[in-house]
Amino acid sequence: MGRAYLSIYLSAALALLAGAQAQAQTKIGAIFDLTGGLNIYGIQQNNALKLAVDTINA
Repeated sequence: MGRAYLSIYLSAALALLAGAQAQAQTKIGAIFDLTGGLNIYGIQQNNALKLAVDTINA
């Protein structure tokens, strides 16, 4: 009985590892107010997103 459970767990682990391959590119989209009355927040958010992307890609 223990060997059956072990083989099931190993099969599930291998299936999860096979599906965890890295993708070539991930696209990120965001909408920020870069003009108008709320641009003070949108510019900061845009800069934070650029910093996060640069940090991840480094």
